[in-house]
Order: sequence, then structure tokens, then C-alpha cells
Amino acid sequence: MWLAARCHDLGEVDIRELTTALNRQPQALWDADEALKQKLAGNRQTQSLFLQVITTEEFVDIIQHRKITQDDVPHYMASEYLQAEVQPILDYALSHFPKDGVVLRVQMARMLPGAKIPSHVDACPLLTSCHRLHVPLQTNENIHFTVDNERIVMQAGRLYNLNNRVPHWVENKSDEARIHLIIDYLPPENNTSAVLKPDFDLVLKKRHAQQSLEKALLPRKNITLPKVIATSVIRGAHQNESHGGVYLIDLNNETYKQVVDWDNCNIDFSGRGWDRGLRGICFYNEHIYIASSDELFCFDQDFTIVDSYKNPYLKHAHEIVVDGDSLYITSTGFDSVLRFNLSTNVFEHAWLIRISSSGSMELNQYEPVEPFGPEPGNTTHINNVFCDSEGLYVSGRNAPYLFHFYQDKAKMLCKLPLGTHNAKKYNNGIIFNDTESDQVVYMSNYDYVVATVPNYHVDDLTHTELGDKNLARQAFGRGLCTLEENIAIGGSSPSTISVYDMNNGAIIKTVNISMDIRNAIHGLEIWPFDS
Repeated sequence: MWLAARCHDLGEVDIRELTTALNRQPQALWDADEALKQKLAGNRQTQSLFLQVITTEEFVDIIQHRKITQDDVPHYMASEYLQAEVQPILDYALSHFPKDGVVLRVQMARMLPGAKIPSHVDACPLLTSCHRLHVPLQTNENIHFTVDNERIVMQAGRLYNLNNRVPHWVENKSDEARIHLIIDYLPPENNTSAVLKPDFDLVLKKRHAQQSLEKALLPRKNITLPKVIATSVIRGAHQNESHGGVYLIDLNNETYKQVVDWDNCNIDFSGRGWDRGLRGICFYNEHIYIASSDELFCFDQDFTIVDSYKNPYLKHAHEIVVDGDSLYITSTGFDSVLRFNLSTNVFEHAWLIRISSSGSMELNQYEPVEPFGPEPGNTTHINNVFCDSEGLYVSGRNAPYLFHFYQDKAKMLCKLPLGTHNAKKYNNGIIFNDTESDQVVYMSNYDYVVATVPNYHVDDLTHTELGDKNLARQAFGRGLCTLEENIAIGGSSPSTISVYDMNNGAIIKTVNISMDIRNAIHGLEIWPFDS
């Protein structure tokens, strides 16, 4: 089961009587359940004694219709010989958990010298829903047990709760057997058919986050915050009205200044419809690059347009990012990310991420020059791109994954909720705007921290007559940047910049730019230049 750590040490147990009794058992007892071990674990280099266990198939057959009971769990031969010695250890283990849970497995597992269990993640519903408890009975310093790339040294006679939902492996590099008592305990809150859903780990993470929130500390104070730059889009604006702009926000003083009113940039808005407004922001050689729907603009630091660039495969642009001399820009209208060479000012390459007619994800590359590009399409709503030393990361509002591109290889890095904006790697996990849930989320193997986007009283909002939540609604989170010490800065509508403490999800401060419900933050970055 997922835990908020690699494993938890639950204390010392007396293993002397069990170890003595186990040493008296003949090899025939270890061999008696070999067929069952093969069914449960395949050809692992282990031997097993089962006191009681339910198979995954039996577990699924029952729990999809009703709760599992202790009577559903069969007992096996070893229980006749070892139950009395195991019971005190089992009682101690269960004292750490609710009394009305179910023990689904009690097993002795023996690894002979030189044996190795390769890296794996326990994935069946039974093991994702149970606490997997280990008690080493015989071990030594040459047992290499690695959990999520960190060696865990388990001591004989101690009880451990293992996070089996991260990669783990073990190798016996010694000249004696390693023997563990293994207990699988199903807590009552997991005794439900919900454990059969593929995203049950997320249920556990959210449950843990809620429990942590109840103990949350007050947000940190006296933090020096940076100046940020933000673009806003006014949805549903008409000709001769402002379609948004660019703002510099001093978070320390909680003041802002509009440096660009996009309706005053000599841009023809006829026929633009949904294309209005400015989008993603990035910086290169003392210049500011800002995307509009189908054009990339270069501004100087006085916010005068220096140049602009178009491409036939750039449509409904959203986020942009610079990596070296390359600028990457999303093209929602073509399910694409385009690469723009900042040295030559040429769009030179593109990636297509599209949902096919059969529903599968298709990842391809093309040259963004007519007629080599794709037909228009918005199946994945690619709206976000991010770079680090390990490659390019792309996500879309209709794509359930964060994609990772590196050295012409692509993979689905992790799952994301639909509706996500601004997903990026952060610390040892990822952070993103879970826009459908009105939350900023930080998620790693061991953490799930939620910050709630500010929501205003309806009487304080203006331009609510649109009445169309798909066009304009408040608390729509978009725009996200991060600082050290788990501080995140996020944008939302009506145009608001919020600073979040991602240790506990508390809001440190907010700066509101407009109460116009149509006025939504889009791009958001740390301002890198001196004032």
C-alpha cells in the first residue's frame, strides 16, 4: 500500500520462540506450498511457508460484491505448526491499526544465498490496498534491500510497514538465508470495491493530505518574495475593449502595474474570437517573449515590440519556455509543441501529441513547414511545456499524462488529472494547477499537498452576466511558478496572484488585479530583471 515514506519502523517484537520453532521445521514443509507460491509470486528465487493467504483472484471476486471477512481467508499447513509462535507477533502488529481490519496473508519468505528479486512495484488490487508488514527473522548486513533507490537496512526482530507502491528490490549477497515474516493487513477503510480502481494510490494520497491538513501549521511569514510578470486574458471581450494585458506585480508590497494593454498594441482583433489576449512568457538575452494565439512577440524591457514571428502550425498558443537558444511554444490548435531557434529566428522542429480515432495516444515529430505538418486538431489541448536538464515535458488539458521527451525518445512520465495546467517537475515530484478541482497540487512518491485557489463572494465580482462557466468562471487556476522552500506562486480568475506554502497548502498572500470574472491570469513568471 502507498505510504508517505519508503517504510515505517513500527517497533521491536520478540521473535525468539518463532525463530526456534521455524528452525525445527523440515524442508518438506517449505516445499509443500510451492505451487501456491508460484501462483502468487511467479518464479521468484524464494521459498515460502503460508499460514494463511487469499489469492488476488479470490480477493477480487469477493470485494467487487461485498466486504472481505476473516472467514474468506484460507489457512494452510504451516498454521498447524507455527500459529502459536506467530500469534504474539501478529497481535503486536495489529495493535498499530484499527481492530476491524482483515489479515489477508501470514507468510514466511526465505531467500537463499545469492538469490535476487528484481526491481518491481506491487500492482495487484490486494497489495495496493493492504499494509505490507515485514518482520526480519534472520538477516545480516549483506542483505541489500533497496526501496525507491535508497537502501533500507531492516533489523531482525523489528516490525516494518513497507511502501510497496514504489520500485523495490532485494538481493542476498551473504552466505546464509534471509527469512522474513510477511503480514498483509487490509484496513477497514480499504475494504471496498474502490480498491479495484487503477488510481487507488491517489485516493490514499488525498486521504493522507486531508489528515495532514487538519494538523497544518500556519503559513510562513516574513518571506522575501520576488516581483512577477503576468499576462491576462479577458474572455468574451468585444472589439475596442481591452483584451487583457501584461502586469508587473510586486508581491512584497502587494502592488501591481499594467505595462501593456493589449488593445493598444495596434493589433487587428477582427475575427479573433477566442484568440484574444496574451499567453505564455519567457526571457532571452534581455528580451521578453510573449505568445499570443498565433504569433510570438519579442518585447524590450520597456515593453516596446521589437519583433514578432508566425508559423502556419502555430494556433491557440499557450505556454512557452526557453532552453538554451531554443524556445518551445505550445500550439493547441495543432496538438503540437513547436521549437523556435532564437539564434536564427526560425521555427525548426515540432512534436505532435494527438488522440487517434481509436482513442490511443500518438506521438510523432514533424518539420513545421507547409505541407509537412498535420491537419488542424485539438484532441489533447496541449497547453504546457517545461524544460530541465533531463529533457522536455509536455502536458495538455485533455491528455491524462505528463510526457517526457529526451534525445528523440518519448514516454508517459506520470498520470495527471484531466483539466491540468502548468505541470512541471518540482523538488522530488511534480506541481500543477488541478484546474477542474480549483487546486494547486504538489505530488511525489510520498507527498500530496493541496492548496485551494481563492474564491470570492459573487457580489464582489463584475461582468457576471455572461452566465457561462465554460467561458468565464472564478478560481480557474492557470499560471504557476515556484521558489525554493516549497513556495509556489499561482494565477487564477478573476485575475489574482496567490502565494502558497506547499508544505501545508496555506495561502501566504494574494494580490488581486481585477474583479472582472472574465479577466483571467494566463502566463506567470518570476521577473528576472532589476527594477
